[in-house]
Amino acid sequence: MTRTLGASATAVLGLALLASGGCVHVYQPLDGLHQPIVVDPTLRNFEGMALTVHCVPGGEGFSRMDNLALCRRVSTLFENQGAVVTTIDTAMPYDVEETPEGEVEPGSKLTLRLQSRRISKSNATLSALISSMTLTLYPAKEDEVYALDLSVRDEDGFLLVRDTFKWRLVHRYGAGVWIANRVSDWLVREEDEKLGRDKGNTGDLSLGKKSAGEEMSNHLYGQLSQVVFDAKMRRSVLHEVGPAQPVGRFAPPPPAAGGDRKPASGGAGEGSGKPAGTNNPWERE
Repeated sequence: MTRTLGASATAVLGLALLASGGCVHVYQPLDGLHQPIVVDPTLRNFEGMALTVHCVPGGEGFSRMDNLALCRRVSTLFENQGAVVTTIDTAMPYDVEETPEGEVEPGSKLTLRLQSRRISKSNATLSALISSMTLTLYPAKEDEVYALDLSVRDEDGFLLVRDTFKWRLVHRYGAGVWIANRVSDWLVREEDEKLGRDKGNTGDLSLGKKSAGEEMSNHLYGQLSQVVFDAKMRRSVLHEVGPAQPVGRFAPPPPAAGGDRKPASGGAGEGSGKPAGTNNPWERE
């Protein structure tokens, strides 16, 4: 009996030590990423449109390589939807390549400005200490909140859309949370909901790392496509309507027939084209 208990305790301890190197990653969409999406990013939504993707570096928590990767992925996203894309990865838009003539429709140039930043990062020291004292049965927890500031302008610099997307990444380390999620994968979750469905993680005890990244990318790319599509439609409507004309007392005086203004009093003026008694203040001298 004692030997059985000892073997069981050794097995549990070994499993805990093995799973202590495991991590469970969870993605949570926050502000801006819950908006409805009606645009299908797999279709040619921006055929004949020129788009400049300006990825501004320098955001806290994002390296130069992260900024280049963001620019490359967003550029590919809109190229796959038919847009002619130019990328800028410097703080100021210097040396922008001209879009080749004939590849885009006249008046269909937009600029998408992006800047990523980390808003907060929790201090996991206390939770890591408690986790070590419980043989990682209590998980060490670390969470980060990120934001993506974006704006879309037309070729004249007119602001069409401005928004901010926020999301949270939660990382839990330890045997307890790893074993609980692994058991949930086996017994409860559907195949497409399993955190352990990541492919290519042989020997890696991380759960949900790939699936969290895929879910975040799907949300972000869908929202970016929707924002640029909304900006495109807004620009079309504004240019079709044209500039607003002043009305009422701010309206310009009507042109006088014959090139000269005539007083309204005293009958119809010769060449005025107006009947007698016209009460138009713009025709008074």
